[in-house]
Amino acid sequence: MDSAVTGKTPEHTAPATALHRGLLTSCLIAAPVLLTVSELARLQVENSRVESDDSYRDVLSELDAVTAHIGLWRLAAWLDLAFILTWIGALVAAVIVIHRTRPRIAALTGVAAAISVVGLSMHHAFYYQELADLAGIPDHDATARLLVQAGSEPLSVAALLLFLIGTLLTPIILGVGMWRSHTLPWWAAAGLLFWTGSVLIGSEATPAALANLALLLPFAALAGELTATSPAAKRPQVVETP
Repeated sequence: MDSAVTGKTPEHTAPATALHRGLLTSCLIAAPVLLTVSELARLQVENSRVESDDSYRDVLSELDAVTAHIGLWRLAAWLDLAFILTWIGALVAAVIVIHRTRPRIAALTGVAAAISVVGLSMHHAFYYQELADLAGIPDHDATARLLVQAGSEPLSVAALLLFLIGTLLTPIILGVGMWRSHTLPWWAAAGLLFWTGSVLIGSEATPAALANLALLLPFAALAGELTATSPAAKRPQVVETP
C-alpha cells in the first residue's frame, strides 16, 4: 500500500539533519578559535629562537627552542590537529551552502578544500610532529644537519607546495563561491579579505595570530545560511512507503 506525505520532512530524518547542521556550525565557529590559540602557542616557541641566514644555525636554534618549550610545542601541535579536524567540517559546510545555488563553484571549492586539508596534514606531520620527535634527540648538531638535508627532498618540497597552494587558493575560491551564491555580506567579505591579507603578509609577530579571528565573520555568515531553510527544503517532499 502506498502513502504520500507532502509538505513535511519525515520525523526520522529531522534529528540527523539537526545534528549534522549543529556539528558543522560548531566547526565553523571552532576552527578560527583553535587556529588562533594554536598560532599563539606556536609563536611563543618560534619567537624564542635566534634567526640566522645560515640554514644549519637557523634549524639548530629552532630545535633548541622547541626542546626548551616542548610542553608548549606539543600543546600547539594538539591544537593544530584539532583545528584541521574542525577546518574539514567548516569547508564541508561551505560546500553545502554554495552548492545550493552554484554547484560548479561548489565543486571547485571542494577541490580547493581537499588540497588545503592534505597540505595542512602534511605540514602538521613535517613540522609539528617532526620537530617534537627530533627535539628529544640529545645530539642537536647532527639532527639539525639532517633536517637541512631533508628539507630539499621532493616529498618535503611537495608538502610545502601543497600547504602554500591550499592556504592561498582556498580563501580565494571560498570568497568567490560565497559571492556568487549571494551568501557573502559586506562584513563577511571584509573579514575574509583581512584574513587573506594577513596570510599573505605572513607575519611571525605574536599579535598577528589574532588576525585569524577575522575568519569568524565569513564563517558566521556560512553558519547562518547553513541553519536557514534551503530552497530545496522549502518545497513539499513526497515520501512513498510500501
